[in-house]
Amino acid sequence: MKYKLLIGSTNDIDNIVSTVLQNRGISNIKNILFVDKSNCLSYELLENIGEATQCMVKHIENNSNIHIVVDSDADGICSAAMLYRYLKKYAPSLNITYSLHTGKQHGLSEDIVIPEDTNLILLPDAGSNDYEQHKRYKDMGMDIIVLDHHKCDA
Repeated sequence: MKYKLLIGSTNDIDNIVSTVLQNRGISNIKNILFVDKSNCLSYELLENIGEATQCMVKHIENNSNIHIVVDSDADGICSAAMLYRYLKKYAPSLNITYSLHTGKQHGLSEDIVIPEDTNLILLPDAGSNDYEQHKRYKDMGMDIIVLDHHKCDA
């Protein structure tokens, strides 16, 4: 494995986690390593969360066909798995399908096939910039909820 030590950085191999965080400019290491409620923000601060919540509740109440697009990286796989497990725990009768990418694609790329009977598409960790695909599926009568931390291009 190749690596490069930063000149002037702390290179304490006995305290690797703190060293990595310090070298990345994080000064409040205890707040990062020991998270408590003071580190949390209200979900209500998220844009469009009210609309997304209403849409999700509608589909749960209607026992809709829900399709999750699983993004191809670690946070995409984890967020999709958590979302699936949460929905199945609180609404076990939901019909939930999912798609996996064939490679390193993200969002609603060409390799993703959405079943025709889908009522709601969920995109955890992806899909922020897939405007054309959003419109196409919306025109087909499917709702879409994008749960993404990436910034939109537009």
